[in-house]
Amino acid sequence: MLKNWFSILDHLDEIFPFIGNDTEILHANSAYSRLIGVPRDQVIGRRLSDIEPKARIIEVLESEWPVYHDYSYIESVGMDIG
Repeated sequence: MLKNWFSILDHLDEIFPFIGNDTEILHANSAYSRLIGVPRDQVIGRRLSDIEPKARIIEVLESEWPVYHDYSYIESVGMDIG
């Protein structure tokens, strides 16, 4: 079933990384690579906390509080995402 979700996410024009509670990047859709400019195979299996330690999603995972309409700056590639 997870493969079906990944397939659906790959057809969207929005960036959708699939991140585990331990911040491991389990999947990144094709828009991730296209818009951020980083090949998926360079991030899948790595911890987001190692790649982008100031990422807003890390705070969300730790606090378990959702954030809506938030824009984040990705320091490693120098871009804002929303």
